[in-house]
Amino acid sequence: MTINTLGNGGGLFSHEGMTGQPAEVPGKLTEDVMMERRVTAEAADGFLDEANQAELERKINKGCDRESILQQGLCEPLILNEQLRQAFETIRRGYPDRPEERCSGPEFRENSNLITEAIVAQTMEGLNPETTVVVVPWRAGLAFGRAFLNNGVRRFYHVSTKRNEKTGEPMVDYENSEIVNDGDTVVVADPMLATGGTAVDAFRRILNRGMKPGRLIVNSVLSAPVGVKEVNQFPGVRVITGALDEKLDHRMYIIKGLGDYGDLYCNGLTVEEVNALADDMQIDDFSRRLLLARIFPN
Repeated sequence: MTINTLGNGGGLFSHEGMTGQPAEVPGKLTEDVMMERRVTAEAADGFLDEANQAELERKINKGCDRESILQQGLCEPLILNEQLRQAFETIRRGYPDRPEERCSGPEFRENSNLITEAIVAQTMEGLNPETTVVVVPWRAGLAFGRAFLNNGVRRFYHVSTKRNEKTGEPMVDYENSEIVNDGDTVVVADPMLATGGTAVDAFRRILNRGMKPGRLIVNSVLSAPVGVKEVNQFPGVRVITGALDEKLDHRMYIIKGLGDYGDLYCNGLTVEEVNALADDMQIDDFSRRLLLARIFPN
């Protein structure tokens, strides 16, 4: 196991060193896309008028639309039964215009768990839990933890990541990495597949270490078409999602979306509940302290 965290200079370092040689990895976001995302800083700060916001939105979505993604078979949305349909309606309730009606905390977790259980059940069909490694981006990725545990998975690759709200790029300050063996299945469990940056970054981290997984899978509760397209730069990747939404807006938020998944899921969690999940996911003491600091910053 390799444990990485931030050093005094602000860069990521490894306590044990990394193995394997860097590899040529597909899926790197293009310079044009990154430039467009940096321009979005102006939109986030309110400097763009409606016409420029619309143009920026067009560039961010790169011509991707829901219908073409589905026609190309680039993702596998859940087939919703009535229970799952109600769960989605509940977790989206009040967003974005009626904050007083928003779903959060225990109610959100209960309905989120119904959805993630269905996604993971579909994902694990035909897979061996012992050769499956799940990448868990903190905080939001924890929403998938219990579902994978219930399906016999015990290998988790934890990454503390935040999205730069001005550029859309993932910012990683810590990782506690499970070694991926040749032929293993790697699943990135990211509830909100917006730009695809978190999943692309996770796959690159694994492949750049010379690890050779047999399958790459992304699990998400909601996906944007451009995020699905980004991760499909990796040959053979599967994207199993609860729902494929319409697009990203000029701030790179999913439309219709539901808000900040990590905030909604973690609201009202107790230290005891987090520790119980950490025990089952076999998170070591050092990583646990960092995780608790992410969930309970005060």
